[in-house]
Parts: sequence; structure tokens; C-alpha cells
Amino acid sequence: MFSKHISAQTDTNYVLTFNFNDHQIKEADNKVNVKSVGISLVDDRFGNKQSAIYLHGHPASYLNLSTSNLLKPKSGTIAVWVNLDHRVYAGKGNDANPIIVTKNNPGDDYYCAYGLYYDCLSRRLGVASQKDSTQTVSVMSVDEAEFNKWYHLVVTYDNNYMAFYVNGQLQQKALKGYETIFLKTDSVVVGNGANKKNDRWSQGIFDDIQIFHRVLNAKEVKELYEAPNPNRVKIILNNVLFYLGIGILILLAAFLLVANRRRALKKEEEKLKLNRKLYEMETKVIKAQMNPHFMFNSLNTIQQFIITNENEKAQYYLSKFSRLVRKLLEHTTKDNISLADEIDLLNRYLEIESLRFNNVFKYDIVTDKKIDTAKTFIPHFLIQPFAENAIWHGLLAKGGDKNLHISFELVNEHKIICIIDDNGIGRKNSELQRDSEKKSLAINFIQQRLDLINKTMKGDYKINIIDKVDEKGNSEGTKIVITLPIIKNN
Repeated sequence: MFSKHISAQTDTNYVLTFNFNDHQIKEADNKVNVKSVGISLVDDRFGNKQSAIYLHGHPASYLNLSTSNLLKPKSGTIAVWVNLDHRVYAGKGNDANPIIVTKNNPGDDYYCAYGLYYDCLSRRLGVASQKDSTQTVSVMSVDEAEFNKWYHLVVTYDNNYMAFYVNGQLQQKALKGYETIFLKTDSVVVGNGANKKNDRWSQGIFDDIQIFHRVLNAKEVKELYEAPNPNRVKIILNNVLFYLGIGILILLAAFLLVANRRRALKKEEEKLKLNRKLYEMETKVIKAQMNPHFMFNSLNTIQQFIITNENEKAQYYLSKFSRLVRKLLEHTTKDNISLADEIDLLNRYLEIESLRFNNVFKYDIVTDKKIDTAKTFIPHFLIQPFAENAIWHGLLAKGGDKNLHISFELVNEHKIICIIDDNGIGRKNSELQRDSEKKSLAINFIQQRLDLINKTMKGDYKINIIDKVDEKGNSEGTKIVITLPIIKNN
């Protein structure tokens, strides 16, 4: 065993490390067997849990690194990180709190082979080495030390010099001039003077104790001080795993939200489809009610011609009416109609009504030039009932000129306006001439259809009835403005 130690000391690359990073109080490579007494594991300077040791500042709290010759190189470097809590007043002898110490003789005087300590009188950190009473060397830090602050202490020595570094900076380099002598049976002790005459202790945190079998240069000492967190890879990996976990949770939450949203949208879509079918069925019912209404009035006209023996008129009227009915039947199964077909139906209807009432009124239909009537589709059979009302309740009851003007204007790609403008007696006078409770059934149907269209197409489609009056308030007729949707896909 002794020969192994001697041969090991000749290897200048040899180093012992006590870093406690595995949460154990031992040498990193188990090269020596340490003994810990009254020690606690605490956080190190990087915040790594249980990766440094805490000494409690009394005789029963210290770390014995063993008596191995591996700890006592003839030329070497001793490094340690220390964070002292406060000055320990207890004890006797030399007023200094020991950090690391090992002896050169079994006595109580001039016994320090090498030792790092806090000098309580000068409040500085220092290092000492003694051969005997005639050959000693001591080096102190330039500045006073602060408690509760981390310091990296390094002492290098050989037969000629001893140098002391604090936080990578050289404090002093002293002439030594002798070979360091070690007591073979004595331990290297941390935090305890292990001396009867000078019985002192230290309280604080100790970490990364290293013993090199060579003298480190200033650059190496600086690199040792600036060494990064040994657990940085582990910390980075833990952070990556942590944020990856958060990312996965976010993605999972997003996936669940999207899935729930899709399910909700699917249900809403199914609901809309059902509502749309319901609206379509209601619209068809309303249209089925409107078509007989128009046909009933037209057949009444033919009946009147027959009763009054106007057979030629009846025959001509019936011919026109049959063509109109044929047109109506062609579109009766469709919800929408091209504007060209709607205008054709209106012209046929107005022609029949004009014949019926001996051409007592004039009419015209005007279309915005920007509208392609063949490619523009609108809901079917929404305009004729207003033209009928204008004739029956406005124009026929009026004397003089009777005019009906129908126009179509483009609002935008989604809307078109139809205006039915007459110069009849107006709504107020019309109601006086007939029972006000007998409202136009067809107009009610149209309003219902527009309400359904608004529900399905989410638009502002409506009927606006304007009572025209002169400066004296006399009626000049009625203007109906219908805002209709342009159906993109017929």
C-alpha cells in the first residue's frame, strides 16, 4: 500500500476531489475513505440540492479526509470553496477558525504542514505552513472576508514558494525554502484544528475540495474558479424535459380543445342543417299558399269575362293566363329564380292585369345595367304580391293617371333592391275604403319568408313601406322597398 502511495505521488496529473455532487460524503473516485462527523448535506453555490457539506462549528462536526499519503503531496495545490456563517468564538489557543489542516509533527506548536484558516483578529483568510519553529511561512488575503459569501481558496506550494489565491486572484506569493513535512499518522481535517492547545472550529458550508499533485499556474487557478456548474447538463436536460412536458400538456390540451370544438361545430352544423331543412319546408308551405292565391284572383277575372259575355276577351285572357301558369309551374319546385325569369313573370302578370282592367294603368320595369339578370338569382315569387296590391288597392281606386314603376338596383354582391312605386291613393285612404282587418295575406307570407331567409343566410333582408305625401300631407301613393339576397349557388 505504501509503495502505491509513493508511486502515485510522482504522477503530476493525480488529483483527489470531494464534490458531494452524488449527495454522498466521499471522494469522487473512492481513492480514500473519508469519515464524516456531525455533518449535514446542503445546497451548493449553484443551488444544487444536497451537494455541499455544512459544519456546525463545534468539536463534534468535522470531515476527516483520512491519513492517506495521496492527500499530502510534496509539491501540490489545495483548493476549496467555503462560505462561513460567522466567527466561532468558542475554543482556545490561536484565534483562528480552521478550514483545512494537517500536521507535520505530533506536538501542539509549529505543527501545521499546510493549513487554510480564517484569522479572527485581522478578519482575513490565510494559509500557513511550518517546518519547525525556525522555518514557517504565512500568506494572508488582501481584503477582509465577508460572512455568508462564497470564496474559492487555493494554496500552491513546493520547496521554494507558497502562493495564495482568492476567487482566482493571486493575493501573495511568499518565499518558502524548505520541503513540506507531513506527519504520516495524521489526518487531513476540514473544519477542526485537531490540536489540544489550539482547539478551534469553523461553521459554514464547504464544497469542491481538491488536492492536486502539482503546482497549478495562475491560468489554471482562474479556470478552476470559473468552472461551470457540474450539473449544468443535467439541469439543461431537466429543463428541456420540463418544458417538453409543458409543451406536450399544452398540445394535449389544445388537441382536446380542438376536438371538443370540432364536436361542438359538428353538432352545431347538424343543428343548422336541420333548421335549414325546417326553414325550407316552411318556405315551400308558404309558397304553396301564395300560388293558389294568385291563381284564384286570375280565374275570378276569367269568370267575370264569361259572365259578362266577353268571350273574346275571356279567350285572349285565358291564353295569356295559361302561359303565365305554365311559367309558374316551371318554377314552382324551385326556391330561387333568375332575375330575368322573375321580370318575365312580372311582365306577363302585369299584362294580364292591364287587360283585365281595360288598360287603365301604365307600368314599366327598369333594371340596373350593372345586373346580369340571367346570372343573378333571387328568392322566387316575392315581388308579384306587392305589384298586385299596388294595382288593386292603390291605382284602381284613383282617378286620373295611374302609374306603376318597378325597378331593380344592385347594392353589392350579396344584395339587390326591388322598388315598387305607385301613384295610387295610398295606404291610409285604401284602408278607409276597405275593412282594415282584411290585411294582405300574400304580404304576410312574404314577411315570413324574409324572416326565414334572414335566419338561414344571416342577412338584413327586409320590407320597407314608404307612404308618399306632398307638402300639404296629401297622399301621393306608396313606395315599397324590398331588400333581397342574391343567391350565389342556384
